[in-house]
Amino acid sequence: MTDEQIEKAAQLHADELRVSHSIPGALVPMLHDLAKSSYTYGAQDALSHQWVSVEERLPNEHEEVLTYSIVSECAEDEFAAAYYDGEDWYTLHGRHIRPNFWMPIPKLNSEKQSI
Repeated sequence: MTDEQIEKAAQLHADELRVSHSIPGALVPMLHDLAKSSYTYGAQDALSHQWVSVEERLPNEHEEVLTYSIVSECAEDEFAAAYYDGEDWYTLHGRHIRPNFWMPIPKLNSEKQSI
């Protein structure tokens, strides 16, 4: 899903909100914008935490990502922090790998987020 598709879905979500008649009219645009931005943030966050097949798409060159390699029936599958250099994949320690999937490294937020 692209950012453009997320924005369109967020707009539709916000437009479908049923606002109570007891809410002052001045608050309606603010609630609409809040619903839209919350939807957008949630969708982008969810998509950034999903595995992507290397056959579907590749990360930006030299972007550090998490990788998952299906090794074989005899060996254990492997997870690694790695990067793609435009031709091959390497762990951050320089070992050549052949992952099947990758995902962006989730951003850790040490601060509590308030709503």
